[in-house]
Amino acid sequence: MNNLTQNGTMHTMSNERQQTAVEWLVEQIMARQLYTKEMLEEFEQAKEMEKKQHEITYNQSLMSNFQTFNDYYDSTYGGNK
Repeated sequence: MNNLTQNGTMHTMSNERQQTAVEWLVEQIMARQLYTKEMLEEFEQAKEMEKKQHEITYNQSLMSNFQTFNDYYDSTYGGNK
């Protein structure tokens, strides 16, 4: 079973590793059997895209001048736009 933590991240009850938002969404859709073969391929593509975004974020954080995550997020994704 998965829970949303106070800071908005997903984790498994065993706390072995965090579950990404894409993994959680795929799990929910598959549990309801609301998917097609094409969607399975798209799920894998979304997981790879999310992984790449995390890699970019991590690398940028190593050489960042941003004071907070919100500064980074607003600059990268346009905040609440």
